[in-house]
Amino acid sequence: RDAIADVRWDLARDAGESALSLAIAERAIAALESAPRELGEARLPRALQRRGVSLKDMRRFDESESELRRAVATATAHYGPTHLRTLLARQSLGWSLVGRGEPAAGLAELEPVGEQLRALFGKASFHYGSNLFNRALAYESLGDPRRAIELFREAASAYADSTASATSQVGWAFLNVAD
Repeated sequence: RDAIADVRWDLARDAGESALSLAIAERAIAALESAPRELGEARLPRALQRRGVSLKDMRRFDESESELRRAVATATAHYGPTHLRTLLARQSLGWSLVGRGEPAAGLAELEPVGEQLRALFGKASFHYGSNLFNRALAYESLGDPRRAIELFREAASAYADSTASATSQVGWAFLNVAD
């Protein structure tokens, strides 16, 4: 059921249905909290991350940060600090902080996560490309367009070279370079 919730959440979010994506995330968390312990603990970090991202999309930044910090703590406790689930939760937290208008705090999360993602997957990976993209947004917010352009270009390259279907992400990265 959590995998179905994940797909439904993605579809609602992609359609711009923030309230629906939040409702889906909250129902999934409730289901996981009543699931057998080992099943719930393994899936709860991702569910918390979905709720935190939905709250960020709704510009409810305080709640988003709280939820994403809970996702990071839960993932770290269950998987360890260098597991992909923990890194992705930290990446969402960094991205949320940038969106909130705290780019330096966001970079404090995003930069070490980026190094770990590159070590895990190499430069040609969707996850690393997303990290570069989010860091570029942070540098743009900090008033450093040269660094932002450099990172958007690196992100486009990572997306283009990855095995993931990331064609639209390449376009977004170059659109930001143009901006």
